[in-house]
Amino acid sequence: MDIRSLSLILTVLVGWWLFTVALATGAFKVTRHPPHRHDEERRHQMRPENRHTRVQWWLQVGITLPLCVTLLGCLGVTPLPKRVKGQSGLIEKPFDLSFIQGGQTRRTEVEEKLKHFDVRLQSQNFFMARWSTASSAIIVEDLRGGSSQRLWHYRNLLVEFSSAGIVKSYTVFSDHELISRLTTVLESQPLLDFSHPLEIDAKLGPAPYGAGASGKLILTLGMFTFKEDGTPTKPHNFQVAVADITSMDLTNFVDSDPVHTVLVIHLRKKIKGVTFSGLIAGRHPSVYFILTVPDFVTILKFIEQSKQIR
Repeated sequence: MDIRSLSLILTVLVGWWLFTVALATGAFKVTRHPPHRHDEERRHQMRPENRHTRVQWWLQVGITLPLCVTLLGCLGVTPLPKRVKGQSGLIEKPFDLSFIQGGQTRRTEVEEKLKHFDVRLQSQNFFMARWSTASSAIIVEDLRGGSSQRLWHYRNLLVEFSSAGIVKSYTVFSDHELISRLTTVLESQPLLDFSHPLEIDAKLGPAPYGAGASGKLILTLGMFTFKEDGTPTKPHNFQVAVADITSMDLTNFVDSDPVHTVLVIHLRKKIKGVTFSGLIAGRHPSVYFILTVPDFVTILKFIEQSKQIR
C-alpha cells in the first residue's frame, strides 16, 4: 500500500474515533430550553457535570491529537529533479513539443521524435503520445524512519493530420479530458467487426477494486464479459450489458505507469458473480479496468456501436 493511501486510511480512522468519542461524551448534545430563560441556561452551563463533560472531551482530544501526529509522522512535499517516463520507460533526455507546427510538421517527424511516447494508436488521422512526470515527492517521517514517494502526473498529446500527413492541430491535456478528447478519434475509426467476439487483455483494479485479477474482456455487440485467467477458487467472472452502464470516467492509482490507464464503469445495478472485492459498495456499483490506451479506445468504440442498435 502506498504512503498516501495509508495516511488517508489512518486519518479517516482517527477522525471517526474522535467523532464517536464526541458522541459518547455528549460533546454534540444540544439541550433545548424555553425561550427567554437566559438565567436558567447560564445555571445549566455552570453545572459541575456539564463542566466535567467538556473538560473530559478536550482532554481526550489533547491526548489523541499528539498521538496521531506521532503515529502518522511529519507529512510534507519536497521538490526533486524532474523525471519523465514514456511508453518505453524512464526518459533521460529532455524533450519538448515546440517542433510541432500546424500546417508544416510532417507525421513522420512527429512519430520519430516522439517514438518513446507513442501509445500505438491505430489511426490514419491521429497520433497520440502519453507520458508521466514527477518533480516532487511526498515525505513521511515517523518513529521507524523516513520514506518518500514521487508524485506522478499524466499528460497526453493528440495530434491530428491532414490527408497529406501534415499537422492540422494538436493539444496537450490531462487524463480528466481523455474521454472527451478521444470522442473525436472515434469518429474517424472504422466500425468494429462483431461477426466474432473481440478479446482484450484487461486487469481489474487492485483491492478493494477487484483484487488485481488479470483476464480477458470478451466483447459482443451490446454485452461484454470478463473472464479471469487461470482457475482461481472464486473467479471474478461477470457480464455487463451496455444498457446497464450509466457513465464512465478515468482515474489512476498511485504509480508512474503511463502505458495503462484505469477506466471506471459505473453501473445501474449490481452484477451477479462478482464478489465485494470486485465492486465498490454503493447504490450504483462501479467496476475498474486497467487498460492500455488503444484497448480503451476499442472499449469506447464498442459502447458507441452497441448504443446505436438499442
